[in-house]
Amino acid sequence: MLADEYFELNMQKPEIGSFRIMDLKKILNVFKVNKKAKMSDFIEAFQGDLNRNQVRYLIDKMVGRILIKGGRGRGTYYTPIDGIQNIDDFKTILEGV
Repeated sequence: MLADEYFELNMQKPEIGSFRIMDLKKILNVFKVNKKAKMSDFIEAFQGDLNRNQVRYLIDKMVGRILIKGGRGRGTYYTPIDGIQNIDDFKTILEGV
């Protein structure tokens, strides 16, 4: 018989909106270190999980929904939209919960 904690974990939805929860947590961790993050910060955070092109695609999907893009070229930076402090904030914004 499985423990109750495992059952609850197994029944949780692995995504919020169309994003994996583990990816959203990595994004949050990047912003705990940097108020304005560069693409290289995200690539470093996802090292070993996603390649550079996958990270770029993921971040581009988040722009306009949970990220704000500023600057141009090598000076491009990203900030979270107002109100993003923890994983539950993503749920509120992405799923309207």
